[in-house]
Amino acid sequence: MKKWIRTPGLAAFVGLTALIGAVWYFFVDTWAEWAVEETGAFFVGAKVDLAQADVTFLPLGVTLSKLEVTNPDEPMENAVEVREIAFGLDALNALRRKAIIEEMAVEGVQFSTPRKTSGALPQKAGESSTIKEFAKDTAEKLEIPSFEVPDVKKLLESEDLESLKIVNSVKEQIEAEKTGWKKRLDELPNKETFEKYKKRADEIKKGGKGGAAGALAVAGDIQKLKADIDKDLNAIKKAKSDLENKVSELQKLVKDAKDAPFKDIERLKDKYGLSPKGIANLTRIFLGPKIAHWTRQALIWHARLKPMLDKAKDKKGEVEVEKPARAKGVDVKFAEKEPLPDFLVRKAGVSVELEAGEFSGEITDITSDQPILGRPLKLAFAAEKLKGMDAITLNGSMNRVSPEKPKDNVRLELKGYKLASMSLSDSADWPIQLEGALTDAVLDGTLEGENLNATIKANLRSLKLSAPFKKDNAVAKAIASALEGVNSFALEAKVRGTLKQYDLELKSDLDKILQQAVDRLLGDLIAKFEKELKDQIFAKVGGPLKELDGLMGGFGGIGDELSNRLKAGSFPVGGGAANSLLPTGGKKSKIKLPF
Repeated sequence: MKKWIRTPGLAAFVGLTALIGAVWYFFVDTWAEWAVEETGAFFVGAKVDLAQADVTFLPLGVTLSKLEVTNPDEPMENAVEVREIAFGLDALNALRRKAIIEEMAVEGVQFSTPRKTSGALPQKAGESSTIKEFAKDTAEKLEIPSFEVPDVKKLLESEDLESLKIVNSVKEQIEAEKTGWKKRLDELPNKETFEKYKKRADEIKKGGKGGAAGALAVAGDIQKLKADIDKDLNAIKKAKSDLENKVSELQKLVKDAKDAPFKDIERLKDKYGLSPKGIANLTRIFLGPKIAHWTRQALIWHARLKPMLDKAKDKKGEVEVEKPARAKGVDVKFAEKEPLPDFLVRKAGVSVELEAGEFSGEITDITSDQPILGRPLKLAFAAEKLKGMDAITLNGSMNRVSPEKPKDNVRLELKGYKLASMSLSDSADWPIQLEGALTDAVLDGTLEGENLNATIKANLRSLKLSAPFKKDNAVAKAIASALEGVNSFALEAKVRGTLKQYDLELKSDLDKILQQAVDRLLGDLIAKFEKELKDQIFAKVGGPLKELDGLMGGFGGIGDELSNRLKAGSFPVGGGAANSLLPTGGKKSKIKLPF
């Protein structure tokens, strides 16, 4: 009788099955735990700890317990801690080496939890990180003058007054113009020139002969004389017009020179005293470093998550090819009728545990192959009536459907959020502490390629500020007093630029409040300082300015001289005057002159 089952074969099959089952039972969970920790550490740059990984075969699924992700910047703190992650795998797709998860549950997410041991990883020699290339936190050093009215005389000894330079420059121009005009006057026709013209006229009159020929000769001489006189008069008229234009230009320069001392006063007020410009942007100086730090941290975490989505591959037609290591072969994935990524979480329900309560939502289409899936990752979270908060919503997306045009955006809205005590300014000399406040805030951010564009608008009310400044001067006291009297203010922050180089613009009505307080408390000191500056500067510049007026007066004499020369050359020549030049003896000519 033929045996369908051979005993040795059965024994081998049972033994192999038992071995696989033993390996699965004893090692698969450990392997899964190791894979999670190693992969997580690679992306984050710090330790990722997993208490337990439980892999089930029927049904195929995974449960991860107590996942801790170290904050690379704070090794004794977890950036994220998750109580449990559970999901099932599509068994059929798993045979095709595709991890397709229809639904994942992420429970008990917490942020900034303490660690028992350091999560720092040893830094390898020569290791580089794109994280380090981000723009560093920028903290502007706040230097507010004490506004003890300085010794103005000593102050001016070390200052080059721009006004004095301008006055001397204008003085040189006026003197040069006067010298030029004196030379030009010498070259222009004068009274003597016109006296000679009169003598020529008399000579023409005396030398006239009778008859038509004599009359014509006289007429020709007079016409030539008139042309000479007109030429000289036109030269004088042009000179007079040029003088008027030049005097107008010089008068403008003199006016600018007279305004220059006031600009010096404003400049020195800004430099050595307190002016509106001096405290026009205290919001940026006080709060800018804190907001810049938060911005940088957000971008750093975005960069750590980004590689999970940016899986770079070369595509040839419908065949996707990964460049292989030498002598390692290549995996060729042919086109599928309904293509699926190698890894995909269609929907992940996430529950975040905040001090205010539970904040839940879902993330859809988590994959590193968005071009294959054709949809971006999206997230949507919302909660209402939390402890210390009326409502919170978070929506966003990370789009890599077209890898060459990556675009991420986020919108976070907070309503009635109760801010706890926190430091707004960590400056040792200029600390500002927020004792508490209620706020409504909206964050809109977009990252398109390397271009960053984000706006934060917040309205704070029912707040209390304390400013225990170590600086003991009038300005510091005025600012501290104003801050401690503020109970509400609006804030707008804009971040523009690239990931490596961005600018932070801050606007707040807090600046107006501080400005008014300082103006009110220090008005007398400002006026005193300004008066002393004005007196001392005009003591230096006043004399040269008066000289300008005297020098400009000299052009009046030049103008008068030109007018007198025009008058000297305005005597009748031609017309009736020409007839009078005819000889007086004998009969009058019957020929009428043509002028």
